[in-house]
Amino acid sequence: MPAGATNWRKSLPADLAAGTTTALVGIPQAMGFALVAGINPVYGLYTAIFSTAFGAFLTGSTYLKVMLSNVLAVSIYSVLAPVPEADVPATLFVLTLLVGVFQLGFGLVRAGSLTRFVSNAVLTGFVTGAALLIVLGQLGNLTGYRLPREAIQILAVPDLLLHADELQPGALIVGLLTIALVLAFRQLERLRPVALLLPVIIATLLARIAFPEVAIVGSIASIPAGLPAPVIPDLALAPTLLVPALALAIIGLVMAVGVTETTPEPDGTIADVNRDFLGQGATNILASFLQCAPAAGSLSATALNVAAGAETRAANLISGAIVGAVVVLAGPLAELIPLPALAGILILIGIELVYQPHEIACIWKYSRSGRWAMVATFLS
Repeated sequence: MPAGATNWRKSLPADLAAGTTTALVGIPQAMGFALVAGINPVYGLYTAIFSTAFGAFLTGSTYLKVMLSNVLAVSIYSVLAPVPEADVPATLFVLTLLVGVFQLGFGLVRAGSLTRFVSNAVLTGFVTGAALLIVLGQLGNLTGYRLPREAIQILAVPDLLLHADELQPGALIVGLLTIALVLAFRQLERLRPVALLLPVIIATLLARIAFPEVAIVGSIASIPAGLPAPVIPDLALAPTLLVPALALAIIGLVMAVGVTETTPEPDGTIADVNRDFLGQGATNILASFLQCAPAAGSLSATALNVAAGAETRAANLISGAIVGAVVVLAGPLAELIPLPALAGILILIGIELVYQPHEIACIWKYSRSGRWAMVATFLS
């Protein structure tokens, strides 16, 4: 038997365990980040299927998990917010295509070294600001008060206080219970792989029994069973999306460089950053025809992939396949998930990203220029 086949068989159990773990964690995350981006949660699920699977084949890194992330989601929302709701899907698919084209171009000109000019201070300010917007943007779903789509997120708290009589205690109970269960399950080693998914299931059952008035995913979006039909992005929309797509491409690539340089290959070497650029670009181009959102390498998802025991690229391929199987077999059940439950998970993720006291303190103390770059990026 060839050595490659032997190695593949030896690594399959570990990759199957890692792929299953990242899929179970990724399903609620994918739907939640889609809500942050202002798009139908099903597009987040499609991205978790196809972008993750394509990225497994096309990127240079063995462990890199390509998906819709929190930072990208906030950036996508800023692009789509002015777009009429009926035009959002078509705009999204063109945006994904253009992001892929720019990323592919960066890879072809070997622009990987240029990302080093983006300082840690700028990245810290950007991630912290984006995380805060995630938290503020989900307060409406957490409390049952629907903030207008065009609402300014930074004014979410005053808006909620002004409409305190419209808040739903049931929604708040479901959301806070979800957060509490996630924190509790993370303390139990056997439940960590399902520490995001299991609370969502429990919250869904609770809402159905005790709080039927709480808004569910089905009240804002339809989750069909089955995989998406291919679409052809409408290139007539491209001219107005070129600058936003370039910005998203750069953000995604900077994030991916951070992943690549902190996640060594199985042999201890560092993967070729430019190969990752090419792979992510090709991934987004292909995924745009399958109703996906822009995706990039995710530090937290890749770290989970490694921690879960992944040994080869098959782990990410398995992860995408499992999400696909869930969508095919039980897609419409996702419509029953309470919005406060997804909001609770997103708020928890946002708070964890905002809480970077050591990183912020170091930048503030030791770099005067970095201090103001971080503040300026955060505020902008």
